[in-house]
Amino acid sequence: MTDQDLSSLAFKRVALSADEYTQKLINVLSVLDERGYFVGLSEEERDEKLKEVEKEFCKKLSEIYKKEGNNYFAKKRFQVAIELYEASVKYDDKSSISLCNLSAALFNNEEYAKAAYAAKCSINIDPDYAKAYYRLGCCYNKLGLYQEAEKELETALKLDPKMTTAKKTLDEVRKTLNKN
Repeated sequence: MTDQDLSSLAFKRVALSADEYTQKLINVLSVLDERGYFVGLSEEERDEKLKEVEKEFCKKLSEIYKKEGNNYFAKKRFQVAIELYEASVKYDDKSSISLCNLSAALFNNEEYAKAAYAAKCSINIDPDYAKAYYRLGCCYNKLGLYQEAEKELETALKLDPKMTTAKKTLDEVRKTLNKN
């Protein structure tokens, strides 16, 4: 199965069903088996290789869904982008970038609490990811949690001092805090 074959799956706009996933994985494994990928391996080694193949298969699917999500996000079709980013996360729940992108799509769809949750998940995976703190700060700002927003935006700027969007949003949050 080529990347192009996998790419065509992304246009379904939702994650594969369990049956579709299983069938696609079986197809990949069959091709590898035909090419001798598992020849001469012990049962334990074969099981380990199978796990590696499935992990790589999931990462490829995740990347395809993320890229398609980016395309729809750029077109401001946020609901479709959300579905694609969710599919990306389904196949690689350790992708801080997919979670952060999901946060951005949810934010632009005015689903601020869900966006904040996705940003927190991204931070849990990669505590040095400045953009995730920025997204979380923006969510808190929209939710009226200005002190929390200030803290997250400050963290974003500590990690990436050149992030002008975080600086601008932090200034807005501080103006709001000073008014209260």
